[in-house]
Amino acid sequence: KVEFNPFNWKMNTYLALHHIEYLTTKLKVKEDVVMAYNCGIGAVLKNRIPESTKNYLASVSDIKGIFSIP
Repeated sequence: KVEFNPFNWKMNTYLALHHIEYLTTKLKVKEDVVMAYNCGIGAVLKNRIPESTKNYLASVSDIKGIFSIP
């Protein structure tokens, strides 16, 4: 048993990566995974994606281009 510590970067990274892995198993499109990480899987599945999440997706896509991430 490990007590959750919101200020522990290692724990937060572990949880984030496992959440992304879960989203990847449920959603097949990478952009949907990114949006679900930001606004929740329910919003993506119901196609109720807020404008702020669309902006988030665009900013993440820009970062990928800067660093040449496939």
